[in-house]
Amino acid sequence: MYLYGERVLRNAQYKEPNFQREVFIMKRLLKKAKCVLLVGLAAMLLSTSAYSAETEITGESGTSLVGGTYCKNAITGEVTFIPDDDTDLCSDEFELNSPSYDPRNETLDFDNILPRFIKDNRVKIPKPQDNARYCTTVYITATTAKGNGVCRASGFMIGPNAVATAGHVLFDKEGFGGDGWITSATITPAKNTLEEPCFGSADAIAYQCGGDWARKSDYNDDWGIIILNKNIGYDAGLMGKHSQSSAYSSDTVAYFNGYPKYVGGGSKEQFDLYTSFGSISSSESKKLHSENIYMSKGDSGGPCYIISKTYGYQAIGIASYTVAAKDNPSLLYETVYRRIDKALYDKFAEFEKSTL
Repeated sequence: MYLYGERVLRNAQYKEPNFQREVFIMKRLLKKAKCVLLVGLAAMLLSTSAYSAETEITGESGTSLVGGTYCKNAITGEVTFIPDDDTDLCSDEFELNSPSYDPRNETLDFDNILPRFIKDNRVKIPKPQDNARYCTTVYITATTAKGNGVCRASGFMIGPNAVATAGHVLFDKEGFGGDGWITSATITPAKNTLEEPCFGSADAIAYQCGGDWARKSDYNDDWGIIILNKNIGYDAGLMGKHSQSSAYSSDTVAYFNGYPKYVGGGSKEQFDLYTSFGSISSSESKKLHSENIYMSKGDSGGPCYIISKTYGYQAIGIASYTVAAKDNPSLLYETVYRRIDKALYDKFAEFEKSTL
């Protein structure tokens, strides 16, 4: 554009009567070029998960979409859909490992007693900031368009400014009102009631959730990601990740961290981190089941993880929901986690080094 403008000005020295006309033409061309650049920039931003625009729930051919990722920019309110990359599907056997990041390089903390039946065996962690096993678990508070109070949930750090949680924490078309997304969220790693948060808090600037969760509340796609306005993961640390193609054995020892709203059958709301552990009773391609790891309301989005001597604390699932016995709905007998499969592992890996 600059060269074209130079040519017009040079021509003005020799063709004075046509000068105004050529300037007018130049302005029109510059205006068109500006529009093209803006459209191109918008297209680039819309392809980025944190910046997006309204989209259809069906593809160009009118067929129903499957999987993918729905995203919302919490600043602009724009929403977009990113389809899954089919070329990334892997049918071969695999095992993927991402190590946990502990700024303090503490010794791994193993439990030795494995409960064999479901009970509320949760243990309160009064100072989670002092242990790498707990300080990457976050407390989430959110608001919705319905304005029916503050919602709360759990999650875990997967990047300097990124948190993993359950999809139903971020999106509920019927329950949250508006466009179905939460309207705001604040994240606090290692929250406890004894002192001020050691790592501070951060606010959400963008959200992501599973496409099938947003479209039809499919718990097979019940995962979410929150992008933060601060790089608090550098200080709090990051939870590692593990994914494998094979089923988890029934003697796989698994652990769980979360911020339950109530504990011990009480009715007083509490705000401390609790942990429990047990085993994986069975696994599916997108779900993990346990009959002896206890969780309740407020725990949604917390990490189900294993402890590796090589890779540290590694999440293998995200707290999704509980199943009650048919003859006694108050008797909890199974917890279900959204399994971190290869596709979800890859999504989380994108945020390991992302910063503001």
